[in-house]
Amino acid sequence: MQASLANGAKGEGDNEDLHFADTVKGSDWGCDQEVARMFAQTAPKAVRELAAWGVPWTRVTKGPRTVVINAQKTV
Repeated sequence: MQASLANGAKGEGDNEDLHFADTVKGSDWGCDQEVARMFAQTAPKAVRELAAWGVPWTRVTKGPRTVVINAQKTV
């Protein structure tokens, strides 16, 4: 799950407008933009609420990462 939380490894400058734009661009402009906007606006609160309930999110750790972009692994 991704959300504009502005506290991740690259969270500085992250915001719901960028998250919305990335979602629309990532869908090749095929998503329902009204729904994408709603998710971009509500996801941060939902993620924090679920974390408070004890959902075991994967946390960022030091070391190399595997990045997957459009189903292609990169390092």
